[in-house]
Amino acid sequence: MKKILKLILKPFVYIISGFNFIMKLITSGFYFYFSLFFHFLNKIFKNKLYNIENYFRRKQNDPDLFSLVLVYIFSILVIIGLLYVPNQKEVSLSGTNINADIGDVRNKVDEKNNATNGIGNLYQLYGQTELKDIDFKSLKQTNPDVVLWLMVGGTNINYPIVQTNNNDYYLNHNILKRKSTDGWTFLDYRNNSVNDKNTIFYGHNLLNKTAFGSISKMFNKNYYNKKNHTIYVIDESNIYVYEVFSIYYSEPVTDYLQIDFYDEEYLKFLNKIKSKSKYDFKIDLDVSDKILTLSTCSDDNTGRKVVHAKMISQQSR
Repeated sequence: MKKILKLILKPFVYIISGFNFIMKLITSGFYFYFSLFFHFLNKIFKNKLYNIENYFRRKQNDPDLFSLVLVYIFSILVIIGLLYVPNQKEVSLSGTNINADIGDVRNKVDEKNNATNGIGNLYQLYGQTELKDIDFKSLKQTNPDVVLWLMVGGTNINYPIVQTNNNDYYLNHNILKRKSTDGWTFLDYRNNSVNDKNTIFYGHNLLNKTAFGSISKMFNKNYYNKKNHTIYVIDESNIYVYEVFSIYYSEPVTDYLQIDFYDEEYLKFLNKIKSKSKYDFKIDLDVSDKILTLSTCSDDNTGRKVVHAKMISQQSR
């Protein structure tokens, strides 16, 4: 048992030792520049600062614990500063009255875009849009690939949806068609807007909960208990209202990504994906229903988080 425990702990010991070694090098380098500086001053002041120079030389060769702790703290703060992006406001949907509380996001995006290449978090900029400000004419000037807008209650998902002739391009390009590891939220290239039996949306599971990163909120019991599981899809003329009926984790398979069906086959498909759900949403399904699917990677990137919702109504904008 002890041998097995040692084998398990060994990689962690190496990692910690390696990190400590790097921190010691950084600390030594820190003292090196101080000793160099005072060496220069010593020449000017005719060796009157020898003791100070010698002190930093000794520290360079053997950094004390206090110095290492300071470097540790500084390194951690730098890492947090590089990785942290504040969460955007959660979308709140009540009935068909879809409201956030922001003005014209399009102008914000243009200002950022024109000012610098560092355009900030586009998901957060678009994610603050309210229904009345969704202007497809303006969006298509930004990117002709924009086809829909998606709002998911109880999450941060409130974005324009793009579509091209493949399912690869927007995995690593943003809405401005610039290279970005964050990609953009997009519609399956096989879909004909919301007219298919199964309309499929994709987005990355980002750590800052933008894109489809906040789908994880839908897997919490609190989301299920809220009894408001509405999703809205908006196009130039209509608002399509959906009700969630299934959420589940999946292996990286494609069986839930089918679009075309025969009636009997479709009913089997609906029953199958409904039976997989983590919670029972008590939604009835039949062959005349149209559904949407949200698909993103699981947190460990080995599987998928999947959400299905049934279209329950359609209204004009």
